[in-house]
Amino acid sequence: MKITKRRILMTTGGFFIIYLLILATIYFMAPDNPQTNFPDGCPKTPNCTRVADKNIRGEGLKPLVFNSSVQEIHDLIITWILDQPRTEILTDIDNFIHAKFLSLVFRFPDDFYVSIFQNENNQTTFWVQSQSRLGRGDLGVNEQRVQSFFEYMAQFQSV
Repeated sequence: MKITKRRILMTTGGFFIIYLLILATIYFMAPDNPQTNFPDGCPKTPNCTRVADKNIRGEGLKPLVFNSSVQEIHDLIITWILDQPRTEILTDIDNFIHAKFLSLVFRFPDDFYVSIFQNENNQTTFWVQSQSRLGRGDLGVNEQRVQSFFEYMAQFQSV
C-alpha cells in the first residue's frame, strides 16, 4: 500500500472530524447548569472530591480556618480559580462560587464548588467540592485539583 499525500490528508481529516464529533457530544451531554448552593454531597461515582462537613477523598485535608474576612478569602479563591487554565466562573453570589474546569484534549467539564462562611468563632472557613460531570472516574484529577487549591490557600492561613 502506497502512502500518498491524499491518503494522509484524508486520514488526518477523518481524525479531525471524529475529534469534533466527540467534542460536540461532550458539549451536549454536559451542558452548563450554574448552581446557587453548595451540593449536599458527592454523587455515588468515584469522580468527586469533597472537603466539607463530610469528606469524600480529600486525603488528609480538613477545612482551613482564617482570621481574614469572608471577602478577603473570597478574593483569594477567585484569584486561584482564574489562574488555572481553561476555567470559567459560572456563579459568584452570596459567598458561593461555582466554577467550571475543562480538560485539555477532550474538554471534559468538571464542576468546582466553594462555600465561604464564618464559623462559630467568627473565623472564616470554606467547604470545597470538585467533581466530574460525565463518567464514573476522573483519573484523580479532582483530588489533585483540591489538593492544589488547599496548598495555595494554606499560604494565607493565620490560625
